[in-house]
Amino acid sequence: MALVLPRATADTFRLPTAIGSIFVHLVALTAPFVFSWPGLALAVVFYYLTGCWGITFCYHRLLSHKSFKANKWLTYLTAAIGCMALQGGPLWWCAHHRLHHRESDKEMDPHSPRESFLWSHVLWFHFNHPKLATHEQVCAMVPDLAQDPVLRWMDKHFITVSILANLTIAATAWLIWDAYVALSAFVWVGYVRTVVVWHCTWLVNSATHRWGYKTYESGDDSLNNWWVALLTFGEGWHNNHHAKQRVARSGHQWWEYDVTYALITVFRSLGLVWDVVPMPNEREVNQIKPVPVTVSENQAAAQAPKAPKAKVLTGSR
Repeated sequence: MALVLPRATADTFRLPTAIGSIFVHLVALTAPFVFSWPGLALAVVFYYLTGCWGITFCYHRLLSHKSFKANKWLTYLTAAIGCMALQGGPLWWCAHHRLHHRESDKEMDPHSPRESFLWSHVLWFHFNHPKLATHEQVCAMVPDLAQDPVLRWMDKHFITVSILANLTIAATAWLIWDAYVALSAFVWVGYVRTVVVWHCTWLVNSATHRWGYKTYESGDDSLNNWWVALLTFGEGWHNNHHAKQRVARSGHQWWEYDVTYALITVFRSLGLVWDVVPMPNEREVNQIKPVPVTVSENQAAAQAPKAPKAKVLTGSR
């Protein structure tokens, strides 16, 4: 079957992003040649920090969904850590995520697997969306975030923030250990960790709309997937999240582990987070009965005839 590439035209192709993505993947392949235990340990630490603190805690649950309120310095610190993930600045990331929820598995969804698994996982990231092709369109999608000058600055300079952070980590490794460990840390933290966090995050866009179980009728293909939840600190309970988008807790059953919600709870106990959006009725957690669904049903939906494509608007971010 031919690969479907919605909105994929020469005018919408983000060439610098594609070059950067290829470069990061290629450098990551050199990691075995500069292996060190400190480098690996730092990569694991920053996998957690960028994946959990930066993307799921800040970009997703705090900024995109307003699932809780947070101290300003904590917001800016975690947003800066999110910049290290190189998934876009906070405004760009949140704008695409809000559009995804508004258009989930429909024509204008930025990354629906109904187009193709590869599109939803990685290709979408390398093309401008017609509704978010310019900075003005991005700001219009997230007007609340666009009012914050610090977040606007981070959105414009997220690559600079990431580079400076990685250089600082490498320099610190040099001071503590030696030049070899510094190089190892630069490659393992700056490149291997980036690639791993990229693909773990993108699995939420692709895998959790294809494989798993459905707890709620959410009106889309979102599913709960245990192994994606494990890799993404609780984001794999995607059907739960689509059904109750503002609820801070993605794991709705006792065994649905949610590391990000645990982090929110810790910060709340320290007074750094408040107004945490709860389940509408906490007793629901123990009363959930899964909705029958099979993988074949979602595959059938993915292969269903599509409506004619809307005309693509051009522009660059």
